[in-house]
Amino acid sequence: MKNRQEKDEFINISLTNEYLTSYVMRRAILEFIKKTAPSLNGTLLDIGCGIMPYKKLILSFGKVTRYIGLDLDYSTIHDTSVADLHWNGIKIPMADASVDSILATEFLEHYADTQYIVNEMHRVLKPNGLIVITVPFIWPLHETPHDEYRFTPFSLRRFLTNAGFKQIEFSATGGWHASLALVLGLWIYNAPMSYIKRIFIKRIIKPIIKLLIRKDRIPVLNDGCMMTGIGGIVRK
Repeated sequence: MKNRQEKDEFINISLTNEYLTSYVMRRAILEFIKKTAPSLNGTLLDIGCGIMPYKKLILSFGKVTRYIGLDLDYSTIHDTSVADLHWNGIKIPMADASVDSILATEFLEHYADTQYIVNEMHRVLKPNGLIVITVPFIWPLHETPHDEYRFTPFSLRRFLTNAGFKQIEFSATGGWHASLALVLGLWIYNAPMSYIKRIFIKRIIKPIIKLLIRKDRIPVLNDGCMMTGIGGIVRK
């Protein structure tokens, strides 16, 4: 029951006072998954899968025939017991060219050796296989001390190119307005203030966040761009 509820918090999340911190980010990731999921097919490896919140959605498109969730043997932060396959966080325990698709949502920023894990993803992916990636750009320190990086599209492209990937496409998952909405939600929950003040400001800030989300436009990734996060579609 708990896992089902947690999955709903990723898939059916709504803009309530409880989710002012996570709504903008989770909504952006969900929209990117919805857009890219129809391209995923065959055997899919979900790296750092956690509770696999997007599994049902991805399988609903009917192109993924086998879904494998990969996570650590044990984590003090996440429930990794539901994973189909456990690993030691180093070499992915799968054969070369054994999967058709890879999903890596909010994972790469937690892995210390980016080039190594990207090389591993390239190794286990079949020729012409597809990877869907999301990483945050605006987010507080979290899961410390295992919060390693905030990537730009250019640093990610360099790692992926060095690994041998040929087709790499990135887009922002939210622009200036969404970025402000995200920071406001994080601020109201995390900034030092009294309980009464926090409750009062929530009432004011919630409609502002709603308006900012409605006004948001996905920006071009160039100078002056602000983004909540990055979504990537990468083909071997």
